[in-house]
Amino acid sequence: MDSSPDSLKFDVPFAGYFPTEPVAQMLATWGSTVAFIGYGAAKIVCISPLALASGSVAGAWVGAECLVLLAVKVARGQWRGAKSGMDSAGPSLLFHVAVYAGILGCPFTFYRVGSTFSTRHAHRQPTPPPPSHHHYSAPPQRHHNTTRSHQNTVSPRHHAVTSSSTTPTKHPTFLSPNVWLGVIVYSLFVANPLMLLTAYHLDRGNGYINVGELEAWYALAGTTATALFGATLLCATMNKAHRHTFYAPKTTRQYVDEWHWETRTVARIGTGQDAVRAHTCTSFAARYLPEAKVKAWLAGHWAAWEEVPPVWYTAAWRRKVGKNFPAEWFPEVARSQLEAERAERAVHRASIARRS
Repeated sequence: MDSSPDSLKFDVPFAGYFPTEPVAQMLATWGSTVAFIGYGAAKIVCISPLALASGSVAGAWVGAECLVLLAVKVARGQWRGAKSGMDSAGPSLLFHVAVYAGILGCPFTFYRVGSTFSTRHAHRQPTPPPPSHHHYSAPPQRHHNTTRSHQNTVSPRHHAVTSSSTTPTKHPTFLSPNVWLGVIVYSLFVANPLMLLTAYHLDRGNGYINVGELEAWYALAGTTATALFGATLLCATMNKAHRHTFYAPKTTRQYVDEWHWETRTVARIGTGQDAVRAHTCTSFAARYLPEAKVKAWLAGHWAAWEEVPPVWYTAAWRRKVGKNFPAEWFPEVARSQLEAERAERAVHRASIARRS
């Protein structure tokens, strides 16, 4: 997933930590696989005895961890889903539980920053140089509207802007890198030993656990060492420019602003900064977009788009952005136009309903 054309093309800051040199790539693959196996095995070694000793305690433990992780995400202002239309409380909570359940047994690297967008036939294009630790830089680009002459630049197959599980790209919506790393460290060196201690303390005199306590500690030490060995091998062989993506703090708002709004110049609906911003406005929930910048962009370009429409400036795009943003984000001329188009769609739906 890290080396998928989608990730390498559209998510330059976080994609590409796997090396391209064959030997280094093989070692990095081995490292990540060993780390995942060791991490998962260590969790099994600890949570299984706890569940045998007391299922209620094990359930309470897992539930408490899930709530604490949720509290951390709430404190960072990014517990809600990042995708447009998926940031309501219900889907966001379900998504959080799914992420916690996944990372409980395996530290998937795309969880540290991942999001999912769909494209089946991405064309790899030259990308900007690797970003710094604090900001995403790219070669100077002319900021211009995407016109119809760009239709052949990006394949129509890339026009889908809805999410899917086809190709996870790295965007801080699961867990930010520093939170992801904190979860891994906590699990290996705090939660696992405490689980094992609690399990054998609760089981004294009951005999529900059939494995000796000393053997369990040996197993925990071996699986933890395996996870650390794999992580060390991966860290040593990955592209150095991307190591910071495993620990640097980066919230969803920061990422969307710095990369998708200010730096990125290639999108599925066209090329140029305006096309990228148009795509960003319909891809991410409004709460994660730079409100002041979006307002200024819409106010400064809407009239010009009406006179000379870019290829992406369609009724479908206006409907999506009108649904995603509060009315006050739009200039007056845009609000009037969007309201008229809503009324027209309502009349059309009513007409269809009467005929049927």
